[in-house]
Amino acid sequence: MRINGFAVDKTHIDTEEKCVHLYAMKHHIPYKYFGNYKDVPDGWLPVGTIEWFLKCTGLDIKASGNNPDYADNYPSFLKPYLNRNLFISDKWPDYKVFIKPADKLKRFNGFVTDGTYKHKKKPPFFISDIVSFKDEWRYYISNGKVVGIGWYAGESETSMEEPVAPDISQLGIDYPKNWCGSIDFGIEKNRGLTLIEAHPPFAVGNYLGLGSDVYAEWLINGYLYLMNTYNKGS
Repeated sequence: MRINGFAVDKTHIDTEEKCVHLYAMKHHIPYKYFGNYKDVPDGWLPVGTIEWFLKCTGLDIKASGNNPDYADNYPSFLKPYLNRNLFISDKWPDYKVFIKPADKLKRFNGFVTDGTYKHKKKPPFFISDIVSFKDEWRYYISNGKVVGIGWYAGESETSMEEPVAPDISQLGIDYPKNWCGSIDFGIEKNRGLTLIEAHPPFAVGNYLGLGSDVYAEWLINGYLYLMNTYNKGS
């Protein structure tokens, strides 16, 4: 399997799309804007939002509940690094917890509840202990190897220098074969290095300043991985 071109959502042009455009021009790969996902030819890699990618590919990739579960926000092979209680529930909690959707990816942004029903959302939910991260890094993984790292949030926002990223290769993570995606790790104030969440390898921002080649090749490898893993017709 290979890609035949890049299918860009014309309603969503950002740094990521610009990186892919540079890569496409450099490597003589077709690059075209589309307004309707139904017009995207087979074998073209969708570039844009989560909704755009899933509609174009027809893949059913959820925040949780996939079989295999490798595209989960909290996949099984990363759970040893959670360092907190986390479970899935269909009931809105009446106490303070961190909550995010457990079905559709980013159906709403995760947040800490206030212990009331004031901001109640539809289930199902991921519910976890409230944690506090001093600093947070994103790791781009391609075929089980780290290809990019960047700090993106934390106490160091007031500093002139970004903190040195922890070397997660020392954790001995047992990635599934050819796994691609991004993983967010942070330094939790009381628990040390802790998993924040993982993301499947599409519609993930390149606000870390990865080079256009690195980012585009991560997208390509991720697309091929997802199509081979989740496309039942392949």
